[in-house]
Amino acid sequence: MKRFILVPWLLMFLTAGACGGVENNNEKVQVIEGRYAFGSYPELGLLMFFVEDTFAGKDYTYLYNERDTDLNAYKTEAYLLNVTDETRFLDVASGEEIHPAEVTYPFEYANQRMKVEVGTEFERKWTEASRHISFQRALLPIVEAEKIYIEPYSSSDYISFIKPEDNRFIYYVKEESYDEAYWRRLMLLSESLHNDKDVYLDVRYMPNDQVIGYLEIDEPFEYVIVSSEGELMRSSDRETAETFLEAELGVKFPEEGAENDQW
Repeated sequence: MKRFILVPWLLMFLTAGACGGVENNNEKVQVIEGRYAFGSYPELGLLMFFVEDTFAGKDYTYLYNERDTDLNAYKTEAYLLNVTDETRFLDVASGEEIHPAEVTYPFEYANQRMKVEVGTEFERKWTEASRHISFQRALLPIVEAEKIYIEPYSSSDYISFIKPEDNRFIYYVKEESYDEAYWRRLMLLSESLHNDKDVYLDVRYMPNDQVIGYLEIDEPFEYVIVSSEGELMRSSDRETAETFLEAELGVKFPEEGAENDQW
């Protein structure tokens, strides 16, 4: 029978690889994966940490219309992390420690992936609430955070946060120059869809540099379409994007220079 001897350096390598980029040499800790959520209080040393809820699963998703959203029997696993001078922030990609500025936390935007290291005595808990937890943060248990590992922010993180409700679409349009006539026609089309088909088309024309960065747009012309299912398509060609939306919405997009009185 063959025997395999695991030499010490190989054992160290395999152990390090199993941590998935998380520094953890202490057996008396546990690591919980989740998302950064709006509702933190840096001035109080509290950071809202979202793990999962019955509304959107494991993505921290923006609630556009609480009044018309069914949150019956809503519950969530989320916490307010107690951040102290002893809490360490670490960048998973570089492995380096992050030293946040005073009264800020080193996150790009909501729904950024993160891992939190807590003691083994910590017991995970689901919290029941009558409203979305964004509006009832005071109900959350407060947990001491030993280390916080921050993952790079991606366009999928951002889109999962801002994706709209059913029968709603977001149409991001980035072009080299502003076309006011075309913008007005898109607004008329959006109004027509809302009135005639109860479909809401949110045209976000010429988004700012911050949003362009979140969407990871690199081309001078870029068209991104988002629905409740997430990103449906993106293209550097306006006609391709509009043809896709025509099929989704069952309408004809206005052509540049067409008369307004067709609506």
